[in-house]
Amino acid sequence: MQKGTKHTEETKKKMSEIRKRLFKEKKIIHTKGMLNKHHSIKTRKNISKNHKGKIFTEEHRKKLSKAKLRNPQRFWLGKHFSKKHRDKISGENNHSWKGDQVGYTALHLWIRRHKTKPELCEDCHKYPPYDVANISGEYKRDINDFEWLCRKCHIKKDNRLEKLMIGGKNYRKNLKEKKCCFCNKKFVPKNNNQIYCSGYCYRKNKNFKRVFVK
Repeated sequence: MQKGTKHTEETKKKMSEIRKRLFKEKKIIHTKGMLNKHHSIKTRKNISKNHKGKIFTEEHRKKLSKAKLRNPQRFWLGKHFSKKHRDKISGENNHSWKGDQVGYTALHLWIRRHKTKPELCEDCHKYPPYDVANISGEYKRDINDFEWLCRKCHIKKDNRLEKLMIGGKNYRKNLKEKKCCFCNKKFVPKNNNQIYCSGYCYRKNKNFKRVFVK
């Protein structure tokens, strides 16, 4: 055949029927092609030279995208392990199992998977739980040493509110007095970025204009 010519649909059907018949009669055998084989360096260079400068048409690009969607290269896309295989891999059978030497985040994730989540907080019984909190503070791999709490109860038990209040007071004590950029009045700022003593000085310096509705 000359370059650029194409087979008709009738000839394509005849060719496919002949090939199917020959495969059944075992006159033609499927070849593995380049399975477990590699191109040499010279052939790689020749292939790269031949492909340089080529630009695919829009029709060819669409065909390539459709082919990739039908047969994706990612092998595990949409696939899942069976329950038997999960049991073989999970727990102590897993090669990355650390036992009691587990980290903070991994331990919390393990307890979230294995400890049943109640509808309400185990402490106040008012709000739905969101966090898993440790009771003893030793962080052992024990389900009974953890409890499901709402965010409010979790903050109270960890004494985080008191720590934040004490930290804020100590931070303000370390701040030094400043002069206002507008009225030159001395004041103690709330943070290091504060320049004006009040909102009045800020609006006056920035030419702030209010719109009053009649």
